[in-house]
Amino acid sequence: MSVTWKLPCTLTATPSRAQTSHLSVVNGDGVPTTLGYHKMVTGVGRFCRHDNHADGDPNISRLISSVIGSLLLASGASADVQIRFIESAPKDRFVFENTGDCALTDLQVAIDLANSNGKLIFDTTGAGAGVEVYQPFEVRDGEVALQGQVRDGDTQLQITIAQLAIGERASFTIDVDDTLKNSALGNIRVAGSEIASGQVNLSVAGAQPINSVFSDRGIATVTLGDC
Repeated sequence: MSVTWKLPCTLTATPSRAQTSHLSVVNGDGVPTTLGYHKMVTGVGRFCRHDNHADGDPNISRLISSVIGSLLLASGASADVQIRFIESAPKDRFVFENTGDCALTDLQVAIDLANSNGKLIFDTTGAGAGVEVYQPFEVRDGEVALQGQVRDGDTQLQITIAQLAIGERASFTIDVDDTLKNSALGNIRVAGSEIASGQVNLSVAGAQPINSVFSDRGIATVTLGDC
């Protein structure tokens, strides 16, 4: 995205989700000046000069104070979590990835498969509604903790994730079966279309929960807003 401000000098900025972008300033003498902009994950930024062309130019200080708010809006940090269901044998996996711009702590997650297209259930014991092979809940990556129990045949579970740094993943494994009479892959395996419409409810640090649904690719994205 390219943004131009009408100020005493011409400023062109190309903000991105990267941590560093650059500002090109043309002063009154037509001499280009390059400023570096560093965006902290908290959404607070600062400018620093990379060359000497800006020395003595009164427009620079006015430009910085005028556009810092606009630049922060243009490159604002957002909080997003992607949840993926991965069908595997003998254990299925749920992966939570911080795909946003800020570190997250105290995540509370509820997964509800009652409305999934395949009428999915958790198969955690050898006796019950599950089909053949079963697998109990098991943490694979990250600081994940199960809240309560997951009984064989349940359609819901709740977990907490203590923290997710930017780009970090947390995951757990469990067996998921469908309960359809005519199943695409058989009841012990789950197709992407069968988990579609399953729901994820996620909140961070006690904030209002945000709801999302799995697509037919087994992916749900929760957009939490600005950091």
